[in-house]
Amino acid sequence: MNNKAKYLVTIGSLLLIIIFIINIMNGKNFMRQASSNKIKVTHPNTNRIEVLSDETPEIIQPYAKTKLLGLKDPRWKKYNEEYAKDRTYEWKTPIEFFGKVIDENNKPVANAAVEAQWVGLEETRDGVGKKKLSSDINGKITITGLKGKCMSVRVSKKGYFTSHKIPNNDFEYAGFWEPNFIEPDRENPVIFHLIKRVPRESVKVIGYRVFELPSTIMYIDLLSQNGFSPSQGDFTIKVSRESLPGNANIFNGSIDVRSIGSAEFSESDEELMMSAPDNGYVKSITKTFRNNNGSTDEILRFYIRNSERKFYAKVELKFVLLYPKNNQQTICTSINSVVNQNNSPVVAWGDEQ
Repeated sequence: MNNKAKYLVTIGSLLLIIIFIINIMNGKNFMRQASSNKIKVTHPNTNRIEVLSDETPEIIQPYAKTKLLGLKDPRWKKYNEEYAKDRTYEWKTPIEFFGKVIDENNKPVANAAVEAQWVGLEETRDGVGKKKLSSDINGKITITGLKGKCMSVRVSKKGYFTSHKIPNNDFEYAGFWEPNFIEPDRENPVIFHLIKRVPRESVKVIGYRVFELPSTIMYIDLLSQNGFSPSQGDFTIKVSRESLPGNANIFNGSIDVRSIGSAEFSESDEELMMSAPDNGYVKSITKTFRNNNGSTDEILRFYIRNSERKFYAKVELKFVLLYPKNNQQTICTSINSVVNQNNSPVVAWGDEQ
């Protein structure tokens, strides 16, 4: 290798060393800056390090009575003190739980089966304790005298569905920063919803999808083979989209459902639509939607009864507003319905029965 080549290799090596040193210094500066406004929490037994911001987090804690204040929360002082003395103290937190089981009519459900599991230190070899009990005559659940970090509670009863209105049945007792942190309150129990099953009846199921332009009127006949009719039926659907300059707010619009003949509607937000109501029916439903970004469906759910055609049904309409293409603002409409042609309000189907 000649002198010129050796010189170039030396210069290149020096440049690489300089770049390496700069990257190290930048990393140190970043960590120093990060550590100035962060706190690190080491979780016992796992040695997992969680970095928490000093800004108050937007955390919803439905079962907590004390508002979380981020790193300014005074509970951090006790946490750090206890953790310094005993790295397993979280698993020794006193556990109390107060719950209530109610049905779809908000009436208490007695003798519901309750299964609780909690994570502690002394229950079993794996640290998981288990307990089975039943709700009392008032639907109340009371669990006391336990110690652990967290506990899960499951409720069920033969002849009932277990509602999913509680998104998470796991409750945290030690980590006050967790979304499922709970501060037990006997006067405000955790509510568990059970929905009574209905008797099995013969029903007809309809489901199909259609692509239409805005303001097109669709005729729906729930007694036809596929639910669609060219000019008659039980009700009409019209979906309108705002037409604004420059395609502004292209996913804004409205849904208009109107009855034909003696058909009537009752809009529903029930988790499980199993039996149509006796009253509260109207002849039309209009729903306006705003600020839809195109990534979500617009859904309209309602019961329908038709005294002339002697049927009850539940209907779910789902609308997807497609992005305009070739100046055409196409709408995809999905229609799903369960029809009871025995003039009975029971419209449960499949696993709902």
